[in-house]
Amino acid sequence: MAAPPPRRSPPAGAVPRAPGRRCARRPSGNRARAELPNVTVQVLPFERGAHSGMFGPYLLLSFPQVSSLDLALPKTPTGNIWTQREPEVARYRALFDDARTAALPQTESLALIHRIAKEHQQ
Repeated sequence: MAAPPPRRSPPAGAVPRAPGRRCARRPSGNRARAELPNVTVQVLPFERGAHSGMFGPYLLLSFPQVSSLDLALPKTPTGNIWTQREPEVARYRALFDDARTAALPQTESLALIHRIAKEHQQ
């Protein structure tokens, strides 16, 4: 079984709030990478309200080997804590699935990103 493609769901506020001078906000290779077949980008607009990803950032790592353990890495104010315990990993997986469900589909997310990038170029 192949590993699922990487998914990223940045909050909508992360898109238009790129700091720095105008030249630092120009679209880079990130836009091209977002359109690769093995990458999914979804934006979670403010209009969707509160969502399960608001408590803080975390990483979920899954591996294609059945014998491999999935890992969750929540980022906390005091550091990062790896967990392999299935109940905890399952909770992070459920939080991620809830946030992904609330996010815009990839086509709408990319259109929003392109529109905002174009606005910043003007």
